[in-house]
Amino acid sequence: MIKFQVRGLDEVNAFLKSLPRGTMRAAVKAFSEYILGNKQRGLRHYVPQKHVTRTQAYGRPFETDKMRRWFFANLRSGKLKIPYQRTEKLRQGWIMQGNDYQKKITNKVPYAPYVQGIAGQSRMSRKIGWRSWLEVVQTNMKGAMLSTRQAVARWIKTKGK
Repeated sequence: MIKFQVRGLDEVNAFLKSLPRGTMRAAVKAFSEYILGNKQRGLRHYVPQKHVTRTQAYGRPFETDKMRRWFFANLRSGKLKIPYQRTEKLRQGWIMQGNDYQKKITNKVPYAPYVQGIAGQSRMSRKIGWRSWLEVVQTNMKGAMLSTRQAVARWIKTKGK
């Protein structure tokens, strides 16, 4: 499982402290939704499918003879499908939890740490082009801040009427 809260980001904290009273909810929601993303950007964005062999990633196709036997037995039985078809479970696994003032973004998909984790990301996932969740957050920061400012401006405009 991957779970994180955005803390300690000086730019975000400074911006939130400068907000007029009452706009925090709109800001936190907009920032979190932008980081969560969709099919085009953010954590829910999938990298283009790229074929990388186990030999390219690890130097050999199987670590053990037991692993090789398991692979071919499951391939014969139909449990493994080749070519691989993406299930979209990783994308659907990214969810936002919390209250109006604190959001927590999590992914409880069992293999998420191997695909987008920081320490646990597999060599295969890295070679395919997957970035860790932290890299995704960092590269989406500028857009998230812009989205947050726009949400705050909309909130202020609606309250001024």
